[in-house]
Amino acid sequence: MLKIREGTSENWYALYLSIILNFSSDKALKYFSFKLNTKHRNYSLKHIEIMIKLKKNGVRYKEIGEKYGITRSQVKAILQYHSKRKGR
Repeated sequence: MLKIREGTSENWYALYLSIILNFSSDKALKYFSFKLNTKHRNYSLKHIEIMIKLKKNGVRYKEIGEKYGITRSQVKAILQYHSKRKGR
């Protein structure tokens, strides 16, 4: 499901374009110049190991997030995902 930062009325306009002009949903949203929430970063294992070490040394999720330009909840999710994969 696509998410955009503007309100829901823009979604209806994009849906209209998709139906009437046979646009894809991405193309319809780009037509209105809406920014899509497609920001996704892949972190190397080195960066993840650094995050893990910082957290083990008592650094808060928020502070780690500020270092990497992400939110505290994103840091927490990254660390939880990788700790489950590694069995930490």
